[in-house]
Amino acid sequence: MACQALTSGLMYSSGGATVLVSPYYDLVLLIAIIMGLYIGIKYAAGKFFTNTGWEAAAMVDMSDLWKSLLAVFLAIGFFEGTRMITCTIAGGEPTMIAMEFLQKTLLKGVLEAINDVFTIQVFYSIYNTFSFRPHEAVWTWTYKIAPGADSIVNITSMLGYGLIAIFGSISAQMVILTFINAVMYQFVLPAGVLLRFFPPTRDAGNFLITLAISFQVVFPMTYVLNKMALDGIWTYTRGIPYTPYIGSMAMGFWKYIFLGSAFPLSALSVAGQETASAIAGIFGLGGLGKIIVTGISITTMEITAYNLMFGLFRPILEAIAELSLVSLFLPALSTTITFASINALTKFAQSKV
Repeated sequence: MACQALTSGLMYSSGGATVLVSPYYDLVLLIAIIMGLYIGIKYAAGKFFTNTGWEAAAMVDMSDLWKSLLAVFLAIGFFEGTRMITCTIAGGEPTMIAMEFLQKTLLKGVLEAINDVFTIQVFYSIYNTFSFRPHEAVWTWTYKIAPGADSIVNITSMLGYGLIAIFGSISAQMVILTFINAVMYQFVLPAGVLLRFFPPTRDAGNFLITLAISFQVVFPMTYVLNKMALDGIWTYTRGIPYTPYIGSMAMGFWKYIFLGSAFPLSALSVAGQETASAIAGIFGLGGLGKIIVTGISITTMEITAYNLMFGLFRPILEAIAELSLVSLFLPALSTTITFASINALTKFAQSKV
């Protein structure tokens, strides 16, 4: 992705696409000339009418005009300088890299996690409706075919709606980055530069300039730094770049073992109980046979099946936890840093030192 200076012309290239840039420098020069003529007329009128107040005000306005011109050059230079530094660090256009990172998180992370979670919820909701009654209803009780399925259904329901909220959050962040890339340089920065020339709107101009710099440079760069940090951590610990979610695409076999684990365990339990009951009847074990049958039931269903299901469910829960960190915490951190940058730069621009 190319990353060229925006102020070098009317166009710049990003990701192979050519983007038009608003030509506002002529307008800035025109406003500076008009303000200079106004100050000159004001000073001449003060001289003509021997009004020292007008002369002093004209001199103050001239000083402010030079400060505004200097502020314009400093703002544009600082904007381009910081932007080129971030491009060098990121290896491309930071906004585009941030968009690609969010798209990867959304498509390969959140959507796959939603698919896995709701698939598991559907399967275990069906499992939870099945039960086994080994003898007559009057003399015995029922066994759940998938013990603990109701707990997994409750967990997946909570995770599913949480992932939908995460999906909306990432979609909103992508819209914000698109809006920033389309508006901040083309409209907000020029508006701040122009408002900086007029005394009544000088503070508003300073705020818009710092707003443009923070959202065009700082905000996407925080996403790039997050991506670089995650890639470094994953490469060091797992040997691969950051993957948002290890779900059905990369862990499909494991997932379907988990989905199909209930019925084989149930069949094993039922077969074991029936076999033990038949053997106890043949050898006349009586109470000991009932204890053996109950022990097989507890071992295969209440202990093995329950623990095995949650053991198989654990990698999916861990992957969703990692996804939540990237989708919720890091964007909040980026927003906090951006607003802190706006606050600091605004105070610096409005300082009288």
